[in-house]
Amino acid sequence: MSNATTDEGSSQNRPLRPWRCLWTLVLIIGTGLASRTFARAWSPDWMLLYGGDVLWAAALYGVLLLGLRSRSGWFVFGLTIAGATGIEFSQLYQADWAQELRTTVPFNFVLGQGFLVSDLIAYVTGALGMRVLDILWFRAG
Repeated sequence: MSNATTDEGSSQNRPLRPWRCLWTLVLIIGTGLASRTFARAWSPDWMLLYGGDVLWAAALYGVLLLGLRSRSGWFVFGLTIAGATGIEFSQLYQADWAQELRTTVPFNFVLGQGFLVSDLIAYVTGALGMRVLDILWFRAG
């Protein structure tokens, strides 16, 4: 009987093409920064509300994938969701020192500003999109 996780042709047995992932990551990060900075004048409302979070989770998946090449894509997906969810819930912590950190540009991009359930949906969307790219392009022949 055949098992998709152990077949010769399964995406997990194919080598990761790190350059494909790296270039995708550069594009995602550039688009994400643009969506949070100068795109406010021309972006649709949904992009302003959810685009950055989708792209943030996609970037996190890409970074984790490059760092954990020997792990399965589903492991990286799970780690991405766990990390993004943890950071989102950390926004409920409102100590003065944490709020002060969030006012700096790097920590604002990483930690965010306030807890929203919709952000959790955006993270799943971004990570799932990258998982699909991982299967179809990062590991494609």
